[in-house]
Amino acid sequence: MIRPDFGWIEVIASGAMYAGKTREFIKRIDELKWAKKKILIVKPMLDDRYGESCVMSHNGDNVTAINIKCPLEILELIKRDNYDVVAIDEAQFFDKKIVQVIKDLRDSGFLVLITGLNTTAEGKPFGPMPEILCIADDITILYGVCAACGKPATKTLALFDKDQDIVVGGQGKYEPRCNKHWVHNRL
Repeated sequence: MIRPDFGWIEVIASGAMYAGKTREFIKRIDELKWAKKKILIVKPMLDDRYGESCVMSHNGDNVTAINIKCPLEILELIKRDNYDVVAIDEAQFFDKKIVQVIKDLRDSGFLVLITGLNTTAEGKPFGPMPEILCIADDITILYGVCAACGKPATKTLALFDKDQDIVVGGQGKYEPRCNKHWVHNRL
């Protein structure tokens, strides 16, 4: 993909977990590294599924990342080195401040690469993702495979009773579902 020489926002999103967002994220990071781009990779501290300083796909591909609590930390981190790219994993877990940080990065000439779930397991917009999708220059929507029937999955089904929007988890807690099996299993 040809990237312009000014700020640019790319988002890799899905409504379904296990759609390959992180695998695609890591693939793009590898391509950018091959192109000799200096990349700052961050992830929310809340996401501790694979360790403190690792972004890992469900199939085991991984890259080293910096855990952050607040999106404003990104602006401090970019001052420490001469980065070309800021890569943000699991953006749905950040508060709304991430949207302004992303705009500021774009306006400062950075390529900003973002992953995130666009909906919760309840089918509601997930955190800042709707606003991030609105400011994106390029959006890649990925689909999972429904765990019940094998059709394209656009939703995530929680396999437990959730009492809050954000419950970080993976296999055993969530499954990708098509609309039919997401609705059927929620009834």
